[in-house]
Amino acid sequence: DVDEDEEDEKSEMSQKDKASQISEQENNNLIDIDGMKLNKPYYFQTLIEDKDPILILKEDSKEFNAYSRTCSSDKRRQPVILTDSQLEKINKEHPGFLRDEDVIKYGSNPKNKFNYICPRFWCLKNNTVIDPKDLKEVVGKNGEKELVHPTCGKVLSRADKKVKPGYYIYEFYDEKENKRYPGFQTDKHPDGYCLPCCFDKYNTIGRINAKKHCSDDIVKNTNTKEKEDVEEDEYVKGPDKFPLLSGRWGYLPLSIQSILHEVNADCQISKTNTNIKQNHPCLLRHGVEINNKQSFVACISDVLFFGKKMIDENNKITNKPSKILSIKEMRMRIIKSLTIDNFIKYQNGNLVSNFFDSGKVVDFEKYTNSKLYSKINKENPEENYYFKKVISAFENFIRFISDDDAIIDHTYLWDIISMPNKYLFPNGINLIIFKIPNDDITNNVQILCPSNHYSSEFYEARKPTIILMKEDNYYEPIYSYTVDNKKLSIAKEFKEYDPHLSKTMRAVFKEIIKPLFNTICRPLDSMPNIYKAKRPLMLDDLIQKLNRYEYNVLKLVMNFNNKVIGVLSEEPGEIERRGFIPCYPTALNDQLKDGIDYVFMTDLSLWNNYTNTIIFLRKLNKRSKKRKEMSDIPCNPAFKIIEDELVVGILTETNQFIQLSEPIAEVDIDSEYNIPSIKNDNYIINTKSKPMIPIDVKSTTSDDVDTERVDYIKKIKLETSFYNIFRNTIRVLLNDYDNIKIREQIEKEMKKEYIIYSENIENIKRLLFELVNDKIQFIGDSNYYKLIQEVSTCVVKDKDQCSKAVNLCAVTENNGCKLILPEKNLITNKLNKPIYFGRMADELIRYNRIRSFMIEPQIYLSFGNVEYNLRENEIIMIQSLLTQDYFESLNPAVINKYVKYNTYDQAIPIITQTYENKVSSQKKINELEEEVMCKKTTKDEITSSIWKKCFPKNYKELVYSNSYYCTYTFIIDLIEKTINKRKTINEVKNELYDEYKKYLTEYKDKIIDILIIEGKKTIGDQVKAEKITFSSMIYSENYFLTPLDLWLLIEKYNIPSIFICQKTILQTDYKNNFFIGYNNNNNNNNNNNNKFTFIGIPALRAETIPIYKVIESDKNESIISIDKLAKDCQDKIEEALRNSTTIKGYLEGFTKPAITKYIKKKQPVKLLLEVDSDSVEEDIKPKKSKSLLMQNTVTFNNNNDNNNNDNNNNNDNDNQNLAEEKNEETKNIKRIKKSKKQVVLKGNKTAKKNIPKNKLLILDNSSEK
Repeated sequence: DVDEDEEDEKSEMSQKDKASQISEQENNNLIDIDGMKLNKPYYFQTLIEDKDPILILKEDSKEFNAYSRTCSSDKRRQPVILTDSQLEKINKEHPGFLRDEDVIKYGSNPKNKFNYICPRFWCLKNNTVIDPKDLKEVVGKNGEKELVHPTCGKVLSRADKKVKPGYYIYEFYDEKENKRYPGFQTDKHPDGYCLPCCFDKYNTIGRINAKKHCSDDIVKNTNTKEKEDVEEDEYVKGPDKFPLLSGRWGYLPLSIQSILHEVNADCQISKTNTNIKQNHPCLLRHGVEINNKQSFVACISDVLFFGKKMIDENNKITNKPSKILSIKEMRMRIIKSLTIDNFIKYQNGNLVSNFFDSGKVVDFEKYTNSKLYSKINKENPEENYYFKKVISAFENFIRFISDDDAIIDHTYLWDIISMPNKYLFPNGINLIIFKIPNDDITNNVQILCPSNHYSSEFYEARKPTIILMKEDNYYEPIYSYTVDNKKLSIAKEFKEYDPHLSKTMRAVFKEIIKPLFNTICRPLDSMPNIYKAKRPLMLDDLIQKLNRYEYNVLKLVMNFNNKVIGVLSEEPGEIERRGFIPCYPTALNDQLKDGIDYVFMTDLSLWNNYTNTIIFLRKLNKRSKKRKEMSDIPCNPAFKIIEDELVVGILTETNQFIQLSEPIAEVDIDSEYNIPSIKNDNYIINTKSKPMIPIDVKSTTSDDVDTERVDYIKKIKLETSFYNIFRNTIRVLLNDYDNIKIREQIEKEMKKEYIIYSENIENIKRLLFELVNDKIQFIGDSNYYKLIQEVSTCVVKDKDQCSKAVNLCAVTENNGCKLILPEKNLITNKLNKPIYFGRMADELIRYNRIRSFMIEPQIYLSFGNVEYNLRENEIIMIQSLLTQDYFESLNPAVINKYVKYNTYDQAIPIITQTYENKVSSQKKINELEEEVMCKKTTKDEITSSIWKKCFPKNYKELVYSNSYYCTYTFIIDLIEKTINKRKTINEVKNELYDEYKKYLTEYKDKIIDILIIEGKKTIGDQVKAEKITFSSMIYSENYFLTPLDLWLLIEKYNIPSIFICQKTILQTDYKNNFFIGYNNNNNNNNNNNNKFTFIGIPALRAETIPIYKVIESDKNESIISIDKLAKDCQDKIEEALRNSTTIKGYLEGFTKPAITKYIKKKQPVKLLLEVDSDSVEEDIKPKKSKSLLMQNTVTFNNNNDNNNNDNNNNNDNDNQNLAEEKNEETKNIKRIKKSKKQVVLKGNKTAKKNIPKNKLLILDNSSEK
């Protein structure tokens, strides 16, 4: 007899051979396939296994399913595998039948790939696709309709397990189902290979990501890494090749090119030759060691060591290239860079809280040389616990960095990499990471914010910048690559102030990176309209402002979360009062100010008494608020905190607590220093202890559990559950047929109307006692509740179930199950039995809902939201959502086993205002600075000292803040007042460009020069260099409006207006401080031809967004008659109106001002006249001058008329006479004894000359100088 298993094996081998022969055959009708099995073995799986056996897993393992489970044949999800020749044959026979999305290409060996398709019909006989149009409908022998093909026969049904004679067409899906597309299953193979499969859609996020992940030549596998042969004609890989092999170069993806304004096509020699042009700097990606968990570490190693020269033993640079450290070596270098002192500074001090592991034993002795250890008071238990906490976190972090399998990305390394460190970047760096999300079909790019949201400076222009690109779990650095006569120059870092940096890259830093980091990446208030407390200053900002107000910072004050919570400062003046000033909890930074040390908040010398604390805070608040609407340093005392009838501290306007050195009775406070009070016992642990210990200290330096609170909460929950289970037991008994008589008596009692309430209660209680009998017993002692873990009804359980519910249930003598409840109430300690039965009787009498619930079995009772008893690994979902697409869209959560806790800085509020964090190409980046609204403020008076004299005293000004958005809001508001229609920014840009087009042909260069002078230098230079077009400049996201833009729009809409300024204005050739924007005088029918809008413009500076102002009357009117102005101002404006010009006239006469450069002048011809210093001083009256300039000024008339020329002879007599004539003028000299005097020559520039005490400087006009 033949063994049965052996027979099946032979049959399976026969089926595989037959399938293989069919797959390879090119001619039709060569093989008889009648009776061939379609499953076990699965036909299409067999074909894949024959061509690419590595992909097919035959059996399930602990972590991976077999291919037949991953892509089920029963659901027609296994695709058809084709060689290139087979696919070519199909395309030739059926042109256009297969579209791009109908075919994918893949292979476990990048050099031997296969094609996969999922057609609706496949001819098993001819090994080709069947066009549904070629099928005809016929009636079969059984009377059912069937589809038949002229050469391939009929269609097999899904129930067929073998090929029937005449039925050779395999149907993947019917016309009622969705079309199928080939795609990839990722993370389903132990070696990291992708598995081809059929799906209903091809353009979902999951499918796009999978295709992107699998279509690369490189198999992403952390354990094995094949090296691809480098082809000479493709040295620089295309933008779709990601990640690159280590050391290879690749062009940037289009989305990154767009945000960096880089066109990689310009770098290539030609479309066919993608190598880099000579002498053309190009931004390229550089391949690093491939690792899907620690790619970021590989990037940092590459930035540090790629292209670097090796240093020999004598510390001299050699010509040998330095070795790029492996990921493991680089991790060790990072560990070497860490000390316990710098560890507490990183990530705003949050690493200690994140990585603290209370279960680890630590050794103090290893860290006795640290600065932190020297600060610890060894006898203070709180400080000792804090030091133990820091050591535990530090050592756990080291274990995290040392782990080969941990996911180590930028999250916890950002500050370590970017802050100065001799082992990494000695001067520190700016880190910019562009992430390609691939979550849809658009070219979105994400700029990752620093993981320390409370950094003082996210981007510092003085630091070099490194740029990384991130896609999925892989990072790659972006370098500047230049080939110069076979010499390769690589720039790994970019510096904003580097003169060799391209204008485009400089613009990217200034106009994209800085604004985004300073707006989107800053922490935002969760509920700004509800919580009114002001945001405290960051530490560096506080110290900078204290220095401005001449406050001396003595010490930094740290809490036990590694945060500086404030400073001890000394006010200027003779009193030199000291006080504590709070700041936002900020990481320690030794570089803030030399000589400032830190102390812990338990230092008693920090705190002051009540009166001195109030005086100090009020004085600082007043000093920093001078001439401002808001204080520069928000610290004003808002409330006094009272505990146990004693004032223990002050709460500032930033909601920060300042402890007092000693408590004070409220009645002892002087009325001058009294402020509103808050009674609260959550700030100080014990007011009677000396010293007082703040609750913050205890909560951060103790891991003790509040057992009393935990126990009390458990009692409350259990007591509620006990009564609910008691009520449910009564309900079960009431609805038991054996108790029908007692139930009827209870119902009768409930319906009685004319009975005393107490009597009614007692009657029902008696009946309930009779109903319950021994099924509920109140015998549990005071510790009984500690034995109960879960509460459930006992009376419905059988003997076995009852036995399992230990402590709560007990088996009765008749094999019933009784409920055991505590004898006394867990909260009140009173007897439970009368309480429970009395409460039950009361509910039956007074509450209709409970009565219905107890009497009617079908009624459900709910007193609130249903809280499901879900475990941590459970969720509740609607069944209809459980589809394949749902699971494809899920991203697995990344769990870091080393990170134990979250922190306040990192926590996301449950309820928060929604903020926009997306920037589209149609929205200006800098609009985010103002969110959606432009900030407008009204000043009660006109701030310009010149124009303040022209308008009535009660006139004011409306100020638009200096943001890109506000420059448009300003003109939009003016236009709206004129035409009663609100314009959009895009409409304004369109109209502005249309206006410019009128003049571009003739005056383009002049217009660009004007715009550059008005402050748009960066973008103007790009237009001049023809990097961008004029229209691109106008429509760019960083284009703000300056006076020429406003003038064009004002003239378009005929808005009568006058531009005014504190300084002289470009449009007047710097002769006047005002000019006419539009004059209505030409319109004689207009009654408002003497009314204007007065627009205040600032003195313009390069790359500075102007602040615009509108003068308003006391009635808030912005259109003002010139009759309201002072007489001399009226005369000047009327003259300007008569001589006003148009934009065309201005452009015709415009000449670019000459650039002033300092040239050292030759010494002019001078004559020195001896003067008796004593006699001169007698004429000088020691009268104080009001003007410092007058005090140091000697003025000489330097008129060049003919009369004066006659007196300019260079002889002694004439000089003597000239000195006598000028004797009166010398009386105005205030301090002639000074050696250095400022000499103002009328008509000439001011110069400084050294004049001896007894000499006067006489200009010789005969000299050309």
